[in-house]
Amino acid sequence: MIHQFASKLREGKEHERELDKVFSKWFHIEPATKEEDRRGIDRRFIAKAFPCRIAVQYKGDARAEETGRLFIELVSVFVEGQSKKPGWAIKCDAEWLIMWLPLKRYAYILSVYLLKTWAPFWYLQYPIRSIPNEGYRTEGVAVPIKDIEKSAVLVGIYKDGIISTERQLSFYT
Repeated sequence: MIHQFASKLREGKEHERELDKVFSKWFHIEPATKEEDRRGIDRRFIAKAFPCRIAVQYKGDARAEETGRLFIELVSVFVEGQSKKPGWAIKCDAEWLIMWLPLKRYAYILSVYLLKTWAPFWYLQYPIRSIPNEGYRTEGVAVPIKDIEKSAVLVGIYKDGIISTERQLSFYT
């Protein structure tokens, strides 16, 4: 199946609207500037309880619900014989990555810094996936959700209207 950029962009915008609704309970949410967006930041969260600003990137992954694995994008654009563009896991300057599983309305809140630290190990340990798009491929690693849940990368989990750092909320373990 070849992914269509326009349809994936529309899907991503819908995920962003859903996540804004979910997290507005705890945070004032500001959209990123165009410059921030180029650096992998979608939103700025300002905690309602205390003055704390967090740069956030949103990603939706409906396939994770079927496969039990999160896709961590290492190469955004790969065209045979040409250079590769770094994927969001490499170029993202956000502090948190929120991986949204839309069918279950479940989100993993991940530390981008720690994700970048773990990415080389995951690259060696888990299957590399190549995702066909129109005229290029995206490449990344498919990391089992249960392994992400056990790692220090996990900051929290959103499920059923609450955010928790407790691993017992896990969907997969």
